[in-house]
Amino acid sequence: MSSSTPHTIPQVAASVNKDADVNNAHETIQDTTGRDATPGTSTLAQEQVIAATPIDRVMWRPLPYEICRVWRMRLWIGYALALIVLGVICGVLWYQHWLLPWGIIPVCVVAVLLLIGAITVPFRVRWRYSFTAYAIDEHNIWMRDGWFIRETQIVPFNRVQHLSTSQGPLLRRQHLREVSVRTAMGVHTIPALQETQANQVVDTVNEKVLRSREEL
Repeated sequence: MSSSTPHTIPQVAASVNKDADVNNAHETIQDTTGRDATPGTSTLAQEQVIAATPIDRVMWRPLPYEICRVWRMRLWIGYALALIVLGVICGVLWYQHWLLPWGIIPVCVVAVLLLIGAITVPFRVRWRYSFTAYAIDEHNIWMRDGWFIRETQIVPFNRVQHLSTSQGPLLRRQHLREVSVRTAMGVHTIPALQETQANQVVDTVNEKVLRSREEL
């Protein structure tokens, strides 16, 4: 059961499609700009992104380290449930005499893969944490996340429609909140911030969104 705190603000949206190479890993920058502009002309959102800090000079802010515990627990719970389901299926097949000797091989392969995945969770979480971050400049909210395929999202303030914070059981246990930014192109999230920090980010973004709307 998760709790969510909405923060509704005037309609505004997101921009830019660009490729970047960060930490020698594959990274994509999501395009969150509307496609209704006249070909050959730049929209206000595109002009703001151009005027913003270049990606190689963005002052990235790391997430609280407690988010690693949340990610580990989520993955381990998922692997544990998968192993339980696999065990139940094997028990039913064995009881019905459908699990022939040759059928044990794929079951064992799946079980080994799940165990390997569970064992490597701490390493994968640490690797993901080293890349995941966010930033707020004068024009945009920057968010990057990913483990193997890494993605950077740029959301201009004048495109933001709605802000909200949410907190599930695992986040609540670590006193963290997820911040969601909704635009016309979808929802973009900062995976976790300290509760007071999340409120400060929402207030800051809300203020900048209102200011950008006044400048239109």
